[in-house]
Amino acid sequence: RRGTLGKQYMREAKSKSVSLMAAANPLSFSQIPTLSLAQARAPETRASFLHELKHAILNVGFLYIADTGIPDDLIRDMISETRAFFEELPDEEKLHIEMKNQKSFLGYSRLDNEITAGKIDHREQLDLATPHELPSPSSPPWHNLWGPNQWPSEQSLPRFRTVMEDYMRRLSELSIFFTGLIAEALGMPADAFNRFFDPDQLHKMKLRMTRADRPSAPRLT
Repeated sequence: RRGTLGKQYMREAKSKSVSLMAAANPLSFSQIPTLSLAQARAPETRASFLHELKHAILNVGFLYIADTGIPDDLIRDMISETRAFFEELPDEEKLHIEMKNQKSFLGYSRLDNEITAGKIDHREQLDLATPHELPSPSSPPWHNLWGPNQWPSEQSLPRFRTVMEDYMRRLSELSIFFTGLIAEALGMPADAFNRFFDPDQLHKMKLRMTRADRPSAPRLT
């Protein structure tokens, strides 16, 4: 019995020691942090948000964000329009806006068209970007990435373009806002990183329909 009690004592002591080490070591974490942007927008909770953000950046390396401010109905519309594009639009209309038609690399990529790590990707994809002025003939070659987008016809999907442009615009504003929060969390002015970005920076979005093992069970990503 004395041996049993001794082993139990050692296990409890070891468990407490590990717990104390984890508490003392800021690099230890048991779950991915989730931070609410509502706290970043409220003056009374902004300081605590920035403190948590700094911890996530320096000690974890990644995080989730919640309460983004993007309306739920817009997210539902975006998902619905994406499904309609991949599941209802005829293949010939998708191919009419195929990526290879534009220098911008924006547009549709057909199922099984891409290879990753030597294997065929069982997915189809639509690449979009925030709208920009089209490059002139004298513009540098990389300005071709600015556009234009290729859109399905309004006759087939009348709300698709409006929904996607609204969603991309809001995500763009969110990314710029969050970049400023990162700067503040690291003790710099909110605009510290602005010089690394164009004033009207390009934001891209990929819509994907993945067909992994069962073609009958597509998955949006």
